[in-house]
Formats: sequence, C-alpha cells, structure tokens
Amino acid sequence: TGVALSSIIGLKDNNTSASVLQRELNITLKDKSSAVLTMNLNLQSIQEASGVMFRILPYTLGICILISLLAAYLYARALTRPIQSICTSTKQMEQLLPDACCSVHTQDEIGELAGNINLLYQSLQDTIHSLEQEINHVSQAEQMKVDFLRSASHELKTPLMSISGYAELMMNGMVQPENVPEFSGRIYHEAVRLSSLVADIIQLSRMDEKSSDMPFEAVDLYELSEDIVNHIQNAAMKKNISLSLKGETVAIRGVRHVLYEMFYNLADNAVRYTKEGGTVKIFVGKQDGHPFY
Repeated sequence: TGVALSSIIGLKDNNTSASVLQRELNITLKDKSSAVLTMNLNLQSIQEASGVMFRILPYTLGICILISLLAAYLYARALTRPIQSICTSTKQMEQLLPDACCSVHTQDEIGELAGNINLLYQSLQDTIHSLEQEINHVSQAEQMKVDFLRSASHELKTPLMSISGYAELMMNGMVQPENVPEFSGRIYHEAVRLSSLVADIIQLSRMDEKSSDMPFEAVDLYELSEDIVNHIQNAAMKKNISLSLKGETVAIRGVRHVLYEMFYNLADNAVRYTKEGGTVKIFVGKQDGHPFY
C-alpha cells in the first residue's frame, strides 16, 4: 500500500542463459526508497517455434512456387485455348468449308474478334455464292450463243445453196424466159432470209448490251406457213414428197422473222428427213385455245 511508480531510474538486461531473458527495472517509491523489479522471460518456446518455421520454410516456398506455376499454367491455358480455336477455325475457312465457324463466345476482345471473323466469313460465303450464280448465268448465256451460232451456221447453208442453185440454173440458160421472174423472186426471198439470219447473229452479239428490243407485231401463222410451203415446195418435189398445208388463221404477237425461221426449220427438216415418195402434212390451228402447228 502506498507504493507508486514515480520514475524509472535504470533498465538492465542480464542473459543468464541462452534460453532465458532476464530484465531488471529500478524504481523509486513515494517514501524516497528504491526498489528493483526483476523479470525473467523463457525463450525456449520462441526458439523452438522459430526453428520449426525455418525447417518448414523451404517446403512452404516450394508449395508457393508450385501453386504459382499451376495458376500461371491455368491462366495461360485459358488465354490460349480461344486463340487455338480461332486458328483451327480459320484453317477450315481457308479451305472454304461451309460449316466453318469460330466457336468462341467470351465477353472479351477475343470473343469480339471471333464474332468479327464469323461475320467476315459469312460475307465471303455470300459473295462466293453470288459469283457462282453469276458464272453459271454467264456460262448458260455463252452456251446459248454457241448453240445458236452453230444452228445459224447450219441454217445459213440452206439459203446459200438455194441462191447458188437458182443462179446456176439461170446462168446456164436452163430457165425459160417466162420463169425468170419466179426464179428471181426466189433468189430475192432466200437473200432476205439470209439477211435475217445475219441480223439475228448480230443481235445476239449485242444481247449483253441490251441496245435494242425485238419488234413485236401481229403475225398470222397460217399466212406465214403458206410462204414457207411455197419456198420448200421445190425441195419436196425433188424427193417426190407430197407437201400439204391445212388449217385456219391463227394470229399471235411475236417477232416475225424469228417465228419464220423457227417454223421454216421445222418444215424444212420434215422434208429433208422424210424418205423419197413420202408425205409431209402441215396443220395450223388452235388446240385448247392455244396456237397449234
């Protein structure tokens, strides 16, 4: 009782043992007397704990390093897997596979890049499809031109042969004077037909330019057929073929010279491929309300 700590006079540490820490504290009491306060601290448990810590420190560092390496591997794998998927998909796109697609749907920049690649590839596929259709259309048009030119080249021989035949007869004096106008008319008709074929070829060559349209007009198929029969009658007589025309007036709208060439080819082929002494009958009329030839 009545003891108070007024001042600290001195502090002294005495290490009496390696495992014991001893401290002495000098104090002054109220009655001016002095006293010494001694404290002893056992360091053995601290030394044991520090020893254990130093022993397990290498293992702790090793575990930390392994955890760091594993985390780095997982992060790198998560980062490179979308890139590898994009590389695989772009190789498939390089081969123009129709089902090629980048299957990366992350919300980062890599996912956005995959989406842009898919859009670009889809646009490329649409462009390729359009080009294929255009190439197919051009190929069909070119094939039509080739077929027409082959047919026209074949058909050009017929009026040329007729003109040369009639001209040869007239040149050799084998035509009676009263028949000269008839032969001259036939030569003129074949020349007109030849000019029409040439005009068709020229028009076909300008088809892509769309410079002009064919003139449509009212055409009487029966009258057209009469004209055709008159001009192939001589060829039929040479083969002793009976050629006849029956029917009625049938008016349609079309391009006259194109219709003429079409029906002329039908009638001329009928005469040409019919055996000698045969019969060719041409009928012009309507069937079920539609023109019939």
